[in-house]
Amino acid sequence: SIIITGKELIIPGNDLEPGKIYESNSVTLIAALKQLGLQPTAVLVTDDDKNEIADAIKSQLQSDFILLTGGVSVGDYDFVIPALEQNNVQTIFHKLKQKPGKPLYFGKIKQTVVFGLPGNPASVLTCFYQYVTMALSTFTHKEYFKTTQLSLANDYSKKAGLTHFARGKTNGHEVTILKGQESYMMHTYSVADCLVELPEEQIEFKKGETLLTYLIS
Repeated sequence: SIIITGKELIIPGNDLEPGKIYESNSVTLIAALKQLGLQPTAVLVTDDDKNEIADAIKSQLQSDFILLTGGVSVGDYDFVIPALEQNNVQTIFHKLKQKPGKPLYFGKIKQTVVFGLPGNPASVLTCFYQYVTMALSTFTHKEYFKTTQLSLANDYSKKAGLTHFARGKTNGHEVTILKGQESYMMHTYSVADCLVELPEEQIEFKKGETLLTYLIS
């Protein structure tokens, strides 16, 4: 089941009002699941209201997996964690030292696995490929994607303190880290076929350096 949260969201096809954005996370998650041969049993869109989110979660507890997007940080309108607690979902972890997707949540209630994904579209897909597919692979006993070691085709730099999963494009024995890695930018996912793991404390990455690469196609 997919539950999308956000008072700012407008369903595509409707007029875009001031201060609103079109809801896109359900579209990308459905496409990503379809890539694995899976279909969601339900897709719900809720306001940033704790009780509304809690009711949506409660209605989907028969699913093996619940994927929520948005509302998992610590802002004034982030109600997903309290809504999960209201449904007695056990928190396994919340927040990781990574970029994008730092506020990622993972929990469980009985046999239902729950992921609280960030709201920014690129963060949603990155967390899906890095974590949700791993859990789905364990559940279905299928290997969806492979990992490999590839040489970097271009120099790249980042700040220390967080592990980065950068969208990249492979070319035989090399991988290029694409421009536009911000968590709200989706154009890189239109061409990316992998995620490149950039270790937490390393700042500079030189052409020819070998890096762990997660293939996503």
